[in-house]
Amino acid sequence: MTEKPIYIQLSEQLIQYINQHLQAGDYLPSERKIAEQYQISRTTVRLALKQLEELGYIKARPGIGSMITDHFQQAINIGSMYSFTEHMKALGRQPQTEIIAKKIILCNEELAAFLPAQEGDKIIYLYRKRLADEIPMMIEETFLVRKMFPGLIDQDFESRALYDILREDYQTVIKQAEEEIFANLATNEAADHLEITADSPVLEITRKAYSSKNELIEYTKSIARADKFSYRMVHINRN
Repeated sequence: MTEKPIYIQLSEQLIQYINQHLQAGDYLPSERKIAEQYQISRTTVRLALKQLEELGYIKARPGIGSMITDHFQQAINIGSMYSFTEHMKALGRQPQTEIIAKKIILCNEELAAFLPAQEGDKIIYLYRKRLADEIPMMIEETFLVRKMFPGLIDQDFESRALYDILREDYQTVIKQAEEEIFANLATNEAADHLEITADSPVLEITRKAYSSKNELIEYTKSIARADKFSYRMVHINRN
């Protein structure tokens, strides 16, 4: 396996240092001090700091230094979130789900393009508000084919996570998901549920989830608060 570039290794160590020792508004040591402490070149340090700024951990202030932002403490990387419930627990936050609507609907042309169903088939529809520490974070509209999960509509989704129910009651494990994420502005309805003002920035996510048998089992449309979530990716050139 190719070893990570030195600046990537340094950025990972600095992230660990930030998480353990610093708060928003604090400053990292100077480039010179970091270079001396880790016995590497200042060019490598600059690359690592640029990486941290791109990830939202610091904000470079010319002539002053690298200030720790509050973004990394507030914004959750939605790109790494497999399960909302499990992700919030891992962050030490208290997840909560409120059911806005739960019913059986008929598959239409739009849903037939995203689910293994034909128009007129019965579809389980879940409309949920997701909270962390009692703060509204996102709303989700989830669609599943009813015949694949008989009795699922009767489950208590406020006390049990959907993926837990699928795994424990239907022996179905999510192994892969395809997501598309784009920026938008909150509608009046979304703003009411998320407790933000209309036209506030939001992230809209569409998700198709597949089981370990490579069966498409879930289609979800989510709207997440842009002040609580971000989408981060790290690209590494291994050439």
